[in-house]
Amino acid sequence: MGARFDDQPIMNYDGVLRPYSAQPNNWKAFFPDGSVSMHNVAVSGGSDKATFRASYTRNNTTPNMINSKMHSNNFNLGATFKVSDRLRGEITSSYVNFYRLNAPQIGAAWQAGPTYSMARDYNPELAFSQQFGPNGERVNVTDGNGRYPGTDVPAYPYSTGYLNNQYWNLMKNNNDFTRNQFLGDLN
Repeated sequence: MGARFDDQPIMNYDGVLRPYSAQPNNWKAFFPDGSVSMHNVAVSGGSDKATFRASYTRNNTTPNMINSKMHSNNFNLGATFKVSDRLRGEITSSYVNFYRLNAPQIGAAWQAGPTYSMARDYNPELAFSQQFGPNGERVNVTDGNGRYPGTDVPAYPYSTGYLNNQYWNLMKNNNDFTRNQFLGDLN
């Protein structure tokens, strides 16, 4: 158990007096609510000699991790035909357009850090403002010679490997993946 959150002014890790208070749902700064939206339309028809089907599916996913998204477009075509009682055929094709920004890293320590190491008084907005300048540029947290921390740099939250510059990793150290794939089959 720790000291009671009573809004008494205390010296914060950056040398500024702030009220000592719990930050409700501070973990949601890293893990907001996600959503999935999927829509599909299909048409089909045919006769005793031939059939066809065409479909389109759109998937929009907002993961529960900041600065992350995924969407895909799937197009499918299929047809069957009967030339005679002994000769039949089928043709299918699919095209997939897929995009993903910042997929979660399974087992990554920086994701465990905010979840398991974040103090209840940790203020994510304050940390964000201390890691990024007014134009979104990265704040230099070294002393100018590459040594950490610099003289006027707050020691927390930079002091552990788990929370080391977590907003920079999530907002600026992006990885994206795009796939365009065509598949087809003729029987």
